[in-house]
Amino acid sequence: MRCSKVCVFALRDSLEILKELGLGPTFLLLTGGGAKSAFIRQLQADVFGLPVATVNREEGGAYGAALLAAVGAGAFPDLKSAAQRTLTRRAVAQPNPEIHRAYDPIYHRFHRSLLR
Repeated sequence: MRCSKVCVFALRDSLEILKELGLGPTFLLLTGGGAKSAFIRQLQADVFGLPVATVNREEGGAYGAALLAAVGAGAFPDLKSAAQRTLTRRAVAQPNPEIHRAYDPIYHRFHRSLLR
């Protein structure tokens, strides 16, 4: 269990960087092995404070690269339309605001420990 939380806190670091850059998402799409677990999906939703969903594709990075290539080859006019036409959201996990508030100080302690 502890490893799951540490991994999710590390992912939240990336999310916080996106927010600092003004690119904070309103939801996240998950792929890969961890996304198959309802526990991990809910943990991510609660730690991030965002809804998370899986999609109908397993390989996120490779599939994203294929979509970019398809846009470049003219199969789709842009990446947004490529994603809309080929991806379907599944298994949405909504964050629990109380649990998110409980994880917040734990995350900040984790983050400070990385700066030492």
